[in-house]
Amino acid sequence: MNSVKIADLLELENFRLRTPMYIGEKKISALNSFIHGIYYAFETYNVDEAYILKGFDDWVANYYKYSESTLGWKNMILEHFNYDEEKSLEEFFNLYDKFKKTL
Repeated sequence: MNSVKIADLLELENFRLRTPMYIGEKKISALNSFIHGIYYAFETYNVDEAYILKGFDDWVANYYKYSESTLGWKNMILEHFNYDEEKSLEEFFNLYDKFKKTL
C-alpha cells in the first residue's frame, strides 16, 4: 500500500483545482478544518507524520507584516483578502509554495 503524505496532497494539481471535491467547499476555513482533522486523527491513532505547516503561522505573519502570529495563518490570510474565502484559499496555495522554498 502506498503512503501519501499531507504535503503530497497539498501539492497535487488536481487537489488545488478541485479542492471542493476533497474537502467539501472552496473555502480556506474548510481546508484549515480538513488539515487539523487529519492531524487530530494522526495523533489519535499514533500515525507518525510531521506537521508540515510547522512555522507557517510565523512565516505568514512576517509575509503580511503582522507583529505576531497569534491569529493563525487562516485568519491572517482571510483578513488580508477581506474575508473572501475563495480568494484566501487560492492565496494559501501560493503562500504554501513560497513557504516550502524556505525550508
